[in-house]
Amino acid sequence: MAGVESLMNTSPIPWLMHLVPRAADFSLTANVLTSVPFLVAGMAGIQQYGASRRLTSKSPATPVIAFAVSLVLVGAGSIYYHWAPSPERLFWDRLPISICLAAFACAAAGLYHNDRTGSRMLPVAILVAISSVCYWYLTWLHGHEDLRPYAVVQALAGACGIIAAFSPSARFSGTGSLRLALGFYLGGRVLELFQQRVYDRFGTDFAHPLKHLLIALAALLIVRALAFAPETIAHQERATEALTRGEEQEFDLI
Repeated sequence: MAGVESLMNTSPIPWLMHLVPRAADFSLTANVLTSVPFLVAGMAGIQQYGASRRLTSKSPATPVIAFAVSLVLVGAGSIYYHWAPSPERLFWDRLPISICLAAFACAAAGLYHNDRTGSRMLPVAILVAISSVCYWYLTWLHGHEDLRPYAVVQALAGACGIIAAFSPSARFSGTGSLRLALGFYLGGRVLELFQQRVYDRFGTDFAHPLKHLLIALAALLIVRALAFAPETIAHQERATEALTRGEEQEFDLI
């Protein structure tokens, strides 16, 4: 419990700043290079989701495409931050991550409900996610850094993914990939808890680049898992409409 509380109330800034003169050649370069897979995952998702779908505020594909776009931003923000770590740059690393988490949570909610719930939730979810990062940055500027709202956003996104992947009604074709992705994501977050210990033990930071790779792999699996999510939702809506029309016709005959 103490480890979780420490994670929510501290940031990697102090030891990253200390890391620069001692192990910059390996650690910072590795952190930059392992940010590239997020760009790849995002662009693959954009190509896969956006090629044949019209993006509208009510489309079931909207959270899915938003997730793919935000992955590109995550990669760009991560490269920008790790190129020269600083609290100001960290803001631009965490901001797209929060948007990505919000988009994923909405996509998962749409899958769970088999409707357009996620699309309706998306604007509010993104606003809340952005606010959590802005709050952290403002508290840092005032000398009492508070990551709790940002941690809550991460926890809620994870909870939405778990519910969508393991609920009894989870029947979409990407269930297996989504479950595997959650495993890799959890592994990356657990590794993050031991980041400082790894650095103290070996004098360099290979835990953070490894965390990048695990979470990027999770992102690729989520891209695959969500590939047919809009069609699943649309099919369910058509089936519900057909059932409703059938019931209305039966009532008219009576």
